[in-house]
Amino acid sequence: KRDADGDGWIGDDDAFPLDPTQHEDTDQDGWGDDSSQLNGDGCPTDFGTSSEDRYGCPDSDGDGYSDPDGVWLAHPVGGGDAFVSNPAQWHDTDGDGHGDNYTYQIGTDGLREAESGDAFYNDSAQYRDRDGDNCGDNYTYSLDNGMRINEVGDAFPTDATQCNDFDGDGYGDNYAYTVDGNGLRVENGDAFPSDNLAWSDLDGDGCPTDSATGLDIDLHPINPDACTEEIPFTWPAGLTVTISNDATLWQVNISWTSADANTLQVLLSTAETDATGSPTSGDYITRQVWTTLGAVDESIPIDRATSNSGLLHVHLIVAPNTGNSLEQDWSALWFEESTGGGATDNGSGTNGSGTNGSGGSDTGGTGGDTQGEGNGTGDGGAGIGDEAPTDDGESNGKLVMVIVAVMVLVIMGLLLFAMKYNRGTTEIVQGAYTQVQPQSDLPPQPRVLPPCKVCDGPVQEVIHQGNLWSWCPTCRAWLDFLGKQ
Repeated sequence: KRDADGDGWIGDDDAFPLDPTQHEDTDQDGWGDDSSQLNGDGCPTDFGTSSEDRYGCPDSDGDGYSDPDGVWLAHPVGGGDAFVSNPAQWHDTDGDGHGDNYTYQIGTDGLREAESGDAFYNDSAQYRDRDGDNCGDNYTYSLDNGMRINEVGDAFPTDATQCNDFDGDGYGDNYAYTVDGNGLRVENGDAFPSDNLAWSDLDGDGCPTDSATGLDIDLHPINPDACTEEIPFTWPAGLTVTISNDATLWQVNISWTSADANTLQVLLSTAETDATGSPTSGDYITRQVWTTLGAVDESIPIDRATSNSGLLHVHLIVAPNTGNSLEQDWSALWFEESTGGGATDNGSGTNGSGTNGSGGSDTGGTGGDTQGEGNGTGDGGAGIGDEAPTDDGESNGKLVMVIVAVMVLVIMGLLLFAMKYNRGTTEIVQGAYTQVQPQSDLPPQPRVLPPCKVCDGPVQEVIHQGNLWSWCPTCRAWLDFLGKQ
């Protein structure tokens, strides 16, 4: 018999006839019993299939790494399999119970899912990283004067662009932006990372719209050349309000060409009283609210409340984003048209005097609205009798001249009065009750209010029907009553 490997063992006595370092295999697992050799069996009396950390030892999960025992300890203390029942894991370098072999899939939202193993195998505090930004999802911190210190992990585990949030305002400290076509920033992150009420700087002037640290408040958030300067606030350009009526409805026409950029809303409300009444704040009903900055030209029909409602009052509030609102009132009398057979007084003027004769006509207002009764005096003054005078002709002539002069003066006064209120015509003249609000030279003084209790957004003061309220433009909700204005 030959000794092919020259190890001194021949024939059936050599379990490894071509390996001069081994000749015996007690457990018949294919690994020689001489463990002093590099290819020796680590467990010569125990059948095993391990081949990675040591040869020929039991490997329960079949991953090539042997099960630890009293001598061969589990990783990281020893070289044994730290996960004897998980064929996908065997090492645990940081000892956190999550294997070093890290795998994952990318979901439709771009985040990692089905994570297995440890994304941070050298950090026992971290093992997951859903957004893949190398900041572990186990986020912890401590507080110092309200600021977060000793931040560990990812404050934004689903945002790969952000990790830390020093001021805890929900906006990441990694601030970046691009500039849009209007020259304003499209922002990501916190422009003011140490101020928990400030995060945005659209115009890049370094002034936030709110601050917890005393920074200058930006009263012009989209103007990079202005920050704390007072905001000029005026009435909408070309503002015109006209009140008229037809047989059954009031008509309120309102128009303007443009509103200031810092206009929050324009609110129109109305109230009705008798011809001499004055409404209280509780009498007004909101009819329309505009939030557009562009041109407006609308007609708003309003039912007449009762037949005794002779006066319509219109109240307009123009509210800015910050500062005090502008307010203006208009009013007009109800115009009743005549149905024939004589003139009808509409409450805002009287008919003029008539001239007598055989079926004379009655003229009133600005154009003579109805046909008169014929003989005798007109509605507004004395006429001339049907018969000629029989005596004192000269005296009577003078008297007639005086009467005529008085009548002319009365008619002129009535015409002017009627023209003022657009009464005495059969057609409502648009613009008769129009008032154009003059521009104010005194801009409102802004006052910074605490942030909204709901959304933490900026809060503004708004005057509504003589009452001062706080208003949140983000939630679009009235917040607190601040008193009478």
